[in-house]
Amino acid sequence: MKRWCAFFLILIITISGGCRQAVPYRDPSLFALAVSDLHYTSDPNVISTVVPAMPYAPQAVEALVREVTAVKPDVFLITGDNTNSGRESDMRELAAYLKRIQDAGIPVVMVPGNHDFNISGAETYQEIYEPVLTMDAKDPSSLSYYTDIGNVRIFAMDDSSYTAGGKGVFREETMRWLHRNLKQARQDGLRVLFLSHHNVTAGKDDERNESYRIGNANLESLLQKEQVRLILSGHLHSQAILESDGMYEIIEGMFLSGNHTLGYLTLNAEGIQYETMPVDFERYGEAGLAAAVAEADRKGASRLDDVFREIIQKKGYTAKETEGILDLLHRIFAANTDGTLSEVKDSITADAYYEAMRDALAEENYGPWIDSLLRNPPRNGGYLKVPWED
Repeated sequence: MKRWCAFFLILIITISGGCRQAVPYRDPSLFALAVSDLHYTSDPNVISTVVPAMPYAPQAVEALVREVTAVKPDVFLITGDNTNSGRESDMRELAAYLKRIQDAGIPVVMVPGNHDFNISGAETYQEIYEPVLTMDAKDPSSLSYYTDIGNVRIFAMDDSSYTAGGKGVFREETMRWLHRNLKQARQDGLRVLFLSHHNVTAGKDDERNESYRIGNANLESLLQKEQVRLILSGHLHSQAILESDGMYEIIEGMFLSGNHTLGYLTLNAEGIQYETMPVDFERYGEAGLAAAVAEADRKGASRLDDVFREIIQKKGYTAKETEGILDLLHRIFAANTDGTLSEVKDSITADAYYEAMRDALAEENYGPWIDSLLRNPPRNGGYLKVPWED
């Protein structure tokens, strides 16, 4: 009888994982500033109709560095496409800016993006940037690494160099490295912040962003299994916050376009809080920078207006109708950039010019894209506040 009791006791201990209990999470304490898609270039002749402020990249990044060092976060996070083409001279200039942040006592954690390998390769990237990045452990098979700050393990994942800037994907060796260190973080009671350039959950419920996702089919389930609550990524150039079974992905907007935002992220015992604010070009930039960037943005918007005006008028709409459709398009693009499309969707679809706008753009690429945006808009991309557990 005693032997049977002992057997059942051993069986119960074995099934329940032995006498070891789950390690509780340590209270995290982390304040971070985050930015994405710097697309840095020092080429004064760079032309970008999509990002008209790009010629001001050096001055804009100078203002960004001044603001980061003035605010003094626990860490500065960058989620890829750090230079516009991976040109070596641009990489070295950007590394010099990041060293100033590092020299101010602020760790820098940065991931590569697809644009970082247009010209230079992974070896050049590593040689230039590694001295200014804070790393605790590296993945031997990629540029991925992690660092622990304030009871938070920050994974800085390389999803681009393997495909030389193509679709985001991790090698199987990197997936195994990630799994091993995610598991160790959970066992050590560390919260996890996962950084990548391409997205993890975009396109899951909406096909328009499916191509922006990292191509490893088991990545999302792995992060869920290891209780990852927060992901920061970029690549889309528009601000968005997505939620997937209690896991949140903050997709940061492009620094040189839109509202030129900087993300303020706080992780503490209560949970996660994130909000965006425009970089203060007036305070931290050189004289005239704010006005120059605003004028570049205005000219870019005007060029886009001319494109849409020509499309609309070809459909036979009057001047008044054309201006009404353009005003509606301004609202849609502004809300998409801000990440507030879900909040204004009903007013947009109720607008008197909504059906005319759909008709005018039905045969253009913009038409189906706007339809898909409004079918399933992301939640407010500029603010998030959630506890660690639902």
